[in-house]
Amino acid sequence: MESYTQQFTQFTTAFPLWQYLSQRLFDREQQLVINPRAFAKSYRVDFLEYCFSMVSESSNPGL
Repeated sequence: MESYTQQFTQFTTAFPLWQYLSQRLFDREQQLVINPRAFAKSYRVDFLEYCFSMVSESSNPGL
């Protein structure tokens, strides 16, 4: 039987509540997303693209 903490740690990403609540209302560059599920999906895709664009130190040891 799993403990409560083991069940809780199975979730890899939580809902980005602060980012969802701090969206700019009248920003022309970024559209407001009201649907929480659509916002979470968009946020995760953007975060994944950001992570892939980062250059790790182990891949470029001479820089």
